[in-house]
Amino acid sequence: GETPPSFQIKLLRVLQEGEIMRVGGSRVIKVDNRVISATSKDLTSLVKEGLFRKDLFYRINVVRIEVPPLRKRPEDIPVLVQHFLEKLSAKNELKGRKLSPELVTHLSGLKWEGNVRELENLVEYLLVISPSKVVGMESLPPELKASVRTGNSFRRLNYEDARYAFERGFVEALFEETGGDIKQAA
Repeated sequence: GETPPSFQIKLLRVLQEGEIMRVGGSRVIKVDNRVISATSKDLTSLVKEGLFRKDLFYRINVVRIEVPPLRKRPEDIPVLVQHFLEKLSAKNELKGRKLSPELVTHLSGLKWEGNVRELENLVEYLLVISPSKVVGMESLPPELKASVRTGNSFRRLNYEDARYAFERGFVEALFEETGGDIKQAA
């Protein structure tokens, strides 16, 4: 979505012809390629605006997988947190660290404007900043502590939060009723 027109032409040629020539090379090399591309841009709009080549768009737009932003799939957050915990614990030599269930639940309710990268950076921050084996709410940076529930006061729920809470409760009840049998629950 951000490639300059000169590169778009070259990429299209490689995809159509299946040939490349190395910089400074004198012979054409046949290649068999498959391309996986990703963008946060709306390529359809860019094509209409003339900022992205229509022929390249149709060449790469074979199987489209749209991944919604993290804020629209809070159920992925606990899984991602666990993945990042394992990865970043090894990187920072901090074995055996966990995030408290309360903290993971709180993270699932945040908006994540920075998407998965923001979540990964926060997990690393929490691991590095907290001396505790179980990282809790007290380790959150100040800007994220402001939205924590305290006493009897609750943050206002919006439609997405309410829908998520209902769906999660409904699915949990289904699993409990079916003894964890995914097929029966479905």
